[in-house]
Amino acid sequence: TLGSGTKVSFGAVGGYDETLASGVYAAYGAELRHPLMRGSGTEINQIAGPDAQTGQYRGVSIAQINQEKSHLELEQAVLDLVNQISHTYWELQFAYRNLQTKQAAREQARQSWQREKDRVAGQTSPLDSEALARQQYFTADAAVKNAIGGTGKVSGVYDIENRLRTLLGASISDGRLIRPTTQPLETEFPFDWHHALQVAQSQRIEIRRQRANLRKGSLELRASHNLLKPQLDLVGTYRRLGDDSDNNSDLFSEALHGWQIGIEMQKPLGSRREHTAVHNAELRLRRDQAVLTEQTRQIEGQLRKAFTELDRTYSVTQSLALSRDAANMRLTAASQRHAAGATTVEPVLESQIRATQAGTAWQRSLVDYNHALVQLHAVRGTLLETLGVGISAIPHANQVLSLIHI
Repeated sequence: TLGSGTKVSFGAVGGYDETLASGVYAAYGAELRHPLMRGSGTEINQIAGPDAQTGQYRGVSIAQINQEKSHLELEQAVLDLVNQISHTYWELQFAYRNLQTKQAAREQARQSWQREKDRVAGQTSPLDSEALARQQYFTADAAVKNAIGGTGKVSGVYDIENRLRTLLGASISDGRLIRPTTQPLETEFPFDWHHALQVAQSQRIEIRRQRANLRKGSLELRASHNLLKPQLDLVGTYRRLGDDSDNNSDLFSEALHGWQIGIEMQKPLGSRREHTAVHNAELRLRRDQAVLTEQTRQIEGQLRKAFTELDRTYSVTQSLALSRDAANMRLTAASQRHAAGATTVEPVLESQIRATQAGTAWQRSLVDYNHALVQLHAVRGTLLETLGVGISAIPHANQVLSLIHI
């Protein structure tokens, strides 16, 4: 079968038959069948394939689109994995920073407790003040332990580190701890709305997959229209029997071969199946177009939400940074007055609690801001490109079909 749909066949047969052929016999022939309407042309054969049936299109063009969709499914799986790794990475960064804040609060509580013990020994402070400072120290110590191991509701360093190892496919217990080296971004990172929307509507995997469906549907509609035509073929045939070496007559020789040329036409009555295939292809094409329109609208809404979240988280980091500075200023002043003996321990302990809470809240907002950056890149469809992740094929069949470079 040629690319244009033309079929060329050639065959031969031979053997020995004493009764009919009186010995050795041979015959050969060839046939050429060229479609003039249904199945005619290189384009339609690339869409529907040779010997296409109504509703079943297996041409090269359809296969290429299916391969593209399979590649997009792989890319979507890689994107989901990288997105989870990115968010878990920043959660681990927060877990370590939260641990550092809790450790600093424990050290401050220890110093306050030590000063109160010295004052009680010098009979300049009542016993209940020392007990209050001692209670705050052990509370801070428990907070440090929870920050390391986690609780039932809040994950600690070990929990998140184990989750990151699982996503990376790394060994769960190799005697080491993964610690993020990249610091969270604290400065504002502006995006242009119109450019981001244009990129999202062209780079998102959902959009690319749906556009592939539209191309496939358009090709299938074209194939279904072609299969609606009659099967009109131009046919040429030639056949010849082997000559008898004992007969030298030209008339006998001419009688051993024959040829014919003509046109064959076939068309089912009513063509109900073919008309149904055309109608079905039209409906699917309209559905795919409606899905693409709705996906475009939803992506615009997702992008707007991502922009809003990015602005909100950055503004929150600025406010909580000022709150943290104010809490630390108050803690410093209260600690200095307590060290000079000008105040009791209660204001110091309260200032320590507020400073710890303000520091933790600022760290949380900073990580949320970086989460928002990752989410915005994911919505724009540029997360893999931004993080330098690519997918390339491996030529060896006994290896993995695709390799992820990070």
